[in-house]
Amino acid sequence: MVGNKKWMIALFSICLVVIAGLLTTVIVLAAPSQTIQQTIGINYTVKDVAGSLQMTYQVAGQAASGPKTATFTQTQAPTSGALDIEEINGLTPTNNNVVFTYTFNNDIDLAYNVAFTYTGTNPDWTVEYSTTSASDGYQEMTSASQVSGKVSVAAGDGQTDTLYIRITLDKTTADANFSGQFSFIITGQASA
Repeated sequence: MVGNKKWMIALFSICLVVIAGLLTTVIVLAAPSQTIQQTIGINYTVKDVAGSLQMTYQVAGQAASGPKTATFTQTQAPTSGALDIEEINGLTPTNNNVVFTYTFNNDIDLAYNVAFTYTGTNPDWTVEYSTTSASDGYQEMTSASQVSGKVSVAAGDGQTDTLYIRITLDKTTADANFSGQFSFIITGQASA
């Protein structure tokens, strides 16, 4: 009887160790773990326009980044360039979007149009644009679509127009990576 009792205590102890091990594994596997990476290239091509392009971005719940500016002068041949972005920090499952604000400025009496293209395959993200404000009026953008003629800067020194692009992380429970390219073609309109 004493032998059976010892055997039962030993078996019970082994069962407790196994159950504790399983609970620990479940807790570790269920612990929130998320890595968000992004690669965003911003290129522009300008022809017959004098002005500037200013870009800032803001992660939800945080202050806006300092502006990046590209200035261009009027030339017949297309001029290309890029705006570099340092790593975007602060995206979380609750602060899950970043809004880019692009302000196009005019320095001469020649109006211009901006055609915007996004390329990339990002199933865990939604890319949207707005010409209204940073908080509403958004329309979904896919890699196959192009926003053309939505941004037009009137002729005249000091005239501006703005484009907002919002990237939202849809899959907030797992690691996610955004890799995309934004391209702007800025072209002067023919004088009337």
